[in-house]
Amino acid sequence: MNTRRSFIRLASSSLVFPHVAKSSWAKASPANRLNHASFGGQGMAARDLRSIATHPSISVRAIAEIDPVRRKKAEAQFKDAKVYSDWREMLEKEGESLDTANVSTPDHMHAAQAMLDGDVPEAAAERGQREERDMLDAFVDHVMSFVDVSALKPMRVVADTANGMGGLVVPALFERLPMIELEVMYGELDGTFPNHPADPLQPANQRDLQARVVSGGFDIGLAFDGDADRVFIVDEKGVGLSGSVTTAILAVAMLRDHPGSTILHNLICSKAVPETISAHGGNPVRTRVGHSYIKTEMASRNAVFGGEHSAHYYFADNFRADSGLIASLIMISELARSGSTLSEMRTPYEPYVASGEINTVVDDPSAVIDRVRDAYSHCDLDELDGLTVDAGEWWFNLRPSNTEPLLRLNLEAADVASCDAHVAEVLDIITA
Repeated sequence: MNTRRSFIRLASSSLVFPHVAKSSWAKASPANRLNHASFGGQGMAARDLRSIATHPSISVRAIAEIDPVRRKKAEAQFKDAKVYSDWREMLEKEGESLDTANVSTPDHMHAAQAMLDGDVPEAAAERGQREERDMLDAFVDHVMSFVDVSALKPMRVVADTANGMGGLVVPALFERLPMIELEVMYGELDGTFPNHPADPLQPANQRDLQARVVSGGFDIGLAFDGDADRVFIVDEKGVGLSGSVTTAILAVAMLRDHPGSTILHNLICSKAVPETISAHGGNPVRTRVGHSYIKTEMASRNAVFGGEHSAHYYFADNFRADSGLIASLIMISELARSGSTLSEMRTPYEPYVASGEINTVVDDPSAVIDRVRDAYSHCDLDELDGLTVDAGEWWFNLRPSNTEPLLRLNLEAADVASCDAHVAEVLDIITA
């Protein structure tokens, strides 16, 4: 397996159309055209669904509306595949779903219908050329451009790459940083994820890393997801940092280089995030949950950075894309700059207590949200994404699932006792 080529293919999340003669395309059935509109013409596997869903012109939903039979066949074929179910779960946690990611527009529908009808561009007068390049070194150069490498200090780092693409890119970066001692856990690229799911948002998937940080005496632990666009941080005591804490620390670093800039944060993030941004002279902007929303806001507001509670960290100088590797290097740089341990450095960014996400199965999510809204009508309310209730000393957000009859509650308060009491209070209303 050519891992470097695979890295470029997987990390790009692009839709690849193999060369198909126009005459062959016109004769093909809609199902076969959909087969060709996938990686290597191998059929609409889970990775193809993901790629089409993130393509700027053609979404899965657009194609599904035109050819629902094909969509059902694809789902049936892969519904038991772990990668497919993990992907659906990941989208759900980010506030999206297979049906809502990149929701169809008239342009999507037109492009999808044109593809199915065989309406493809005329061949160019001069045939293009195909060139292969190893981009890994250039990618590492790009990542390193986000910090002053000369200011880094000796440090011991352990990274759990979860048998995902981090196993390729993480060593490639740290071999260029001789002052950093790196240990990689589960570095073999294996899409079956034999050690644990590549989803560090779930606390269970950080346990191995947390234990190794402590037993090995490491300064910092890095928990990557499957394609290394997300990373959760673990301090030297084996305690994980929330996505909010990491967002706040990264925001301070970005504002040091870009004073007065706009920084985005999704509405699930701790209030400490906008407070930190404002305290350091930045302009905090609150967004809906989900990468499609935050990337759009970054472009429209010319934001230099955006962070989400789910450990997606977006950088304007990274084409507004999220990168766990860039976020990791900046965190290491900030730790070196602080001259303290990570457990000490994190403390100022954690003035509140968060409940974490609490899911409740309900028969009618809309009716329950209405009931909660009525119960807190005396508070500040907004419906940017679900229902957010701000009671001053505490607040919560209640969002419906896109695919299941669930409501997702996230609550933050001044201390543990207050957080626990208000969680019980809101859950009583939800389950009444």
